[in-house]
Amino acid sequence: MASKYQLRLLAGGLLIISACTHTIQVFVYGGVWHNIGAAVYGAMYLFFGIGLIRYLDKRGLVALCVILPLIGGVGGVIRFLFLHTHVANYFIILHVLIDIVVVPVSIYMYRNIGTSVATTM
Repeated sequence: MASKYQLRLLAGGLLIISACTHTIQVFVYGGVWHNIGAAVYGAMYLFFGIGLIRYLDKRGLVALCVILPLIGGVGGVIRFLFLHTHVANYFIILHVLIDIVVVPVSIYMYRNIGTSVATTM
């Protein structure tokens, strides 16, 4: 049985990891426009990851932790398929996988805001 605290640590921690790797990819793969855009998007993930860990019962914050990684995941797939250069950027795959975990966990947390007992996913 996963507690609310464990779930928010999972989602928040993954968002923070994603924020760091979004920034690192600029140094690994270069400063092309879509890598810089992804790094800026990743900076938002840092704030949302920290916020998710600290403030679980904020509906707006949790909703943003559903919407933004969903947009980021779709954008990452499009970016990987159409925008990367001859060198494959494997950070994009990592980011999409993180988004695949964060979105359902955040949906679960959003649906259970205000309940005192956590149930299994």
